[in-house]
Amino acid sequence: MAPPLNFTLVMPTVTLTPPVGKLPGAAPESPGLFRMLGATSRDGLTFTPTGIVADQANVPDLVTDRNGTLYLYYTAGVVNGVRDGMAVAVSTDAHTWTHYPVHIAGQVATPTDPDVVVLPDGTFRLFYTAPNGASPGVHWADGKDGRTFSYGGLAFAPSGGAMDPNTWKQGDTWHMLTLDGRSEPLLHATSQDGRTFTSAPPVRFDGRDIVSNAVHVDGGIRMFAFTKGAIFSYLATDGLRFTKERGARIAQGAQGEGAYLKDAAVARLRDGTWFAAYVTPIP
Repeated sequence: MAPPLNFTLVMPTVTLTPPVGKLPGAAPESPGLFRMLGATSRDGLTFTPTGIVADQANVPDLVTDRNGTLYLYYTAGVVNGVRDGMAVAVSTDAHTWTHYPVHIAGQVATPTDPDVVVLPDGTFRLFYTAPNGASPGVHWADGKDGRTFSYGGLAFAPSGGAMDPNTWKQGDTWHMLTLDGRSEPLLHATSQDGRTFTSAPPVRFDGRDIVSNAVHVDGGIRMFAFTKGAIFSYLATDGLRFTKERGARIAQGAQGEGAYLKDAAVARLRDGTWFAAYVTPIP
């Protein structure tokens, strides 16, 4: 049974110092082999790279709180001695970051693949991958400070497993896209309360790109996606009918990138500009 939700949890303020370079002995595709980069944009379509945010970091997710502070969640190579742990980098200017471990009271297994939505009352709702028996499932937790959370329960766990959630609210309905724990097709689930999700009809993309992050834009939803060479986007102005937008949002450049780009997370700043975090293998 999950512990009751409460927001009285107080944890010591412990910061993390991001490492430089690869994590020795890291498994293939694990966070210890990846680098998280930043980029800014005036229109949310054309991004200018700004440099390295952290090494040994993977699968980022971005939100802003009601004060406009950026919270950049990611799975780190090592967090407090635990491999593939969850961390958050906090910034008020999208240039200087303070990194913290993420703690989820009541969660026993190591959480990965963070995906966060800030609720109207300022609550941070965290969706993430953790075991559900023999298969992975998507769990949820709530918190007030963006760093400490209380476990809420299992959000989505189809028979084949689900992992790496991408969640947004559209009107009165919550939507979640996940990967299948066995073969990695996109799964679609919906919810009315943002806590318990059930399987829904698929959302169509072009079949070549892997989607990573949905953001609200004027008139609809923009979905960021990637192939091996670049970050792209889709736009839906009519429900869930996504159309691929022309050109690349971020193309391969020269700011410490490896062989390919992936996993873009994007948030709108208080001044109307946009910040993106994305990932590349450490060269």
